[in-house]
Amino acid sequence: MTSLLPTKRYSSLLLASLLILFGCSLTPKPNLTQFNTCQEALYPPITVVMTSGDFQHSRNRDAFLSALEEANVFESIINTNTDFVMEVNLDIKNTMEDNAGGYAKAAIWCLTMGLVPLSMEFVTKGAIKLKYKGTVFEELDIESHYKSIGNLFSFSDNKDESVEGAYRKVVEEIIEEIMERKSFDKILQKNVKL
Repeated sequence: MTSLLPTKRYSSLLLASLLILFGCSLTPKPNLTQFNTCQEALYPPITVVMTSGDFQHSRNRDAFLSALEEANVFESIINTNTDFVMEVNLDIKNTMEDNAGGYAKAAIWCLTMGLVPLSMEFVTKGAIKLKYKGTVFEELDIESHYKSIGNLFSFSDNKDESVEGAYRKVVEEIIEEIMERKSFDKILQKNVKL
């Protein structure tokens, strides 16, 4: 006689899936449009120089730059010389890769072909230097934590999941800090008086 109740193996998998799904709190999704809702940018064009090895991967570089563009605070983000330069030195780490629990989550995710939700936590550390005509006028120390849960389908088409979401969160925190410190306002006001 066949039982309708799941076997021990499947009930363990179900329990593990539920723990993964409900076992961690999520970071609120980044809201990059909050900074500038009008069409006109707040700050002049900026050159972004990426010095970290993490940006050797085009996925990371593109995620950071597209998040910065989405914030719509700079007239343009270009890679030729401008008066303003943002030097970015960030390292991002998926903490799941550091422990046995992370390996277990990854194994379950692989065994279910990505259908079981997977929780991920990224820690981004580094520094941002803002320069005007070669002189540093602001330095920001960055430490950002980002948690998300997704499955194969959400990771592939959701910009707030996985490493893309982590970079969007970092950009959100960078812009918040720049605006709070009035970093560009000080330089722009000084130059208007000249």
